[in-house]
Amino acid sequence: LHDARWAETPAGRFQLPSGERGSLTVSTAIRARYDAEALYLRFEAQLPPDLTDFDPVPADGDTGAVEAIEALLDPFGARERFYRLVAGPASGSRFDAQRGFITDPVHPLFGRDDPSWSGDWTVASERDGNRWITLLTVPYAVLAVDAPEEGTIWYGNFGRSHVTADGAVERALWSPARQLDETDAFGQIVFSDAAGLVGVPRHPVRELRERLYAQLFEIPDAWQNLENLLPLTEPWAFQADPMDVGVGERWFAPDAGGQWDPIAVPAFWAETAVGDHLGYGWYRTRFKVPAEADGRAVRLLFAGVDEQAWVYLNGEPVGEHTPASENLRTEDLWDRPFTVDVPADRLTVGEWNHLVVRVYASMGNAGIWRPVLAEVR
Repeated sequence: LHDARWAETPAGRFQLPSGERGSLTVSTAIRARYDAEALYLRFEAQLPPDLTDFDPVPADGDTGAVEAIEALLDPFGARERFYRLVAGPASGSRFDAQRGFITDPVHPLFGRDDPSWSGDWTVASERDGNRWITLLTVPYAVLAVDAPEEGTIWYGNFGRSHVTADGAVERALWSPARQLDETDAFGQIVFSDAAGLVGVPRHPVRELRERLYAQLFEIPDAWQNLENLLPLTEPWAFQADPMDVGVGERWFAPDAGGQWDPIAVPAFWAETAVGDHLGYGWYRTRFKVPAEADGRAVRLLFAGVDEQAWVYLNGEPVGEHTPASENLRTEDLWDRPFTVDVPADRLTVGEWNHLVVRVYASMGNAGIWRPVLAEVR
């Protein structure tokens, strides 16, 4: 549960089920590793500080009214049969079943959970401040499969049910789907030992982004060998703006308040905790200009933002990527690189410069989905 390697393992973020609007009240992430004997799934689920009592997962596995995490695993690759593993924070709370193994259409459990299957997998769980951390250890023998070789791909999905303060149940999924058990929406779990036997659940939208990199480009050829790049190594944060209040509330200011959550860049919104959001959203990060670049301008290079963008530096607008600025239709902006030149008098040397990007998307996956660079001119 506390192996130091988990900190080096990429996390897959959960999102609202497809078609649902709003935002999640708590965040959930999953990390995965494997060795020669088992698959290890570590769930990190945010909890309100005052939530301390939990009902156990019912004997029938119904998570419609309890706090729980779930793993649906298809090691066969046909998206027809899978195992369902459920665990809750209540002591000893767990459920398992298999589905798709009964092929007789008149059988009462055809197409449903078959709880007669019971696997020898284990749960380790603890409360860590405002997080509930759970580790599922799933031996391959339990799933009746051989240990995966490097490059093996399984399919599956991961979900969470959270009981809110008013008694409602909030559901979140790793792979975009309306329901957790939609097999057509199962994402890939890729086994690769490149980082010390790490099995990383690969989000389907991330796979789409990487295919677009291969088919089109990740960074334009003309930007490949720029010599005077500034390191943009500080983390990015994000705040959704469904009511378009950010400009009026000055979210572009360096000291802007609100609920800013960490976000990966580059990434489509749909592969992050932002989820299935369309409309306005704000990004922020920061960078420093070294003393030797004093008096020089900086060019910000955005390889791809889906779809419109307004760029601010140190609280002032410095450029945009809109139909008006690019002389393009809105639907043609999503994969067009653009640059923003920031004059020297807008920069602070030796101190933090605050970069904010307001994005609007009316369709598609949305977000800063290609790298952002900064070049001293």
